[in-house]
Amino acid sequence: MHLQHPDSVLAPLTATFTLTDPHARELMLFRDSRSFYLPPRPKQLAYLEANGLDHGEVYELLKGFDEARKTGEKIRQGHVQPDSVIHTAHPYFQPVLRAFNDSTRVLMERLRVEAQNRMMTTPDVPGDQLLATIAAQHPGKAVFFDLWATWCGPCLKGIQAMEPLKEELKGKDIVFVYLTDESSPLNQWNKYVLNIPGLHYRLTTTQWRQLPWPSDGGGIPQYFLYDREGHCVWEHTGFSDSVLERIGQEIKKTLGF
Repeated sequence: MHLQHPDSVLAPLTATFTLTDPHARELMLFRDSRSFYLPPRPKQLAYLEANGLDHGEVYELLKGFDEARKTGEKIRQGHVQPDSVIHTAHPYFQPVLRAFNDSTRVLMERLRVEAQNRMMTTPDVPGDQLLATIAAQHPGKAVFFDLWATWCGPCLKGIQAMEPLKEELKGKDIVFVYLTDESSPLNQWNKYVLNIPGLHYRLTTTQWRQLPWPSDGGGIPQYFLYDREGHCVWEHTGFSDSVLERIGQEIKKTLGF
């Protein structure tokens, strides 16, 4: 069915919608020889709060799960948390958070030691200024940017195929920079950082979305080439054998040979 004026239909529903549930308080009886199934989803906190159930074991467990989930996401992105943060988590979730935090701490220390000259700190600038800011850190050199992800097959194929070209250009005034975002699992990204020569940046989702993508939206792999003066002189979306040849041509042209 096609609605010519969908807003007029939705307005009454929006105005009368409520989370109030006459049976909600039965949830508080689950310790009194009653049971219920309540998947731990953050949106259920609003349901409990709307029904005056913002207290008690059910609410505290769900709230604790939501807070632990947010802390776990920070750890998953490589941000090791101080013990004081883990200690404030709900007691039920503290053991798993502490174990995850400790293993991530070991992983990040290993990465800092083994890839200290490859894993870079992302400049604190808006995403649309990031490439130019990084290029400016290498005055007098051309900078080739490869936007990729660990789960992107064409990206990985392009990175591998480009290694002979990088070896050919070794010692020349060209810097290879690899950028990915939080969609690449930290453990997988670490392994690639250790095996892919170049400079590696891990962006937040917000920075990634703000990058100067092509007007048609682009995709990955996405390539940008900046000249010695810090100007973008070439860009391309996608990888193929012909693109590999074009990349070599554009870099050599930018370097002047």
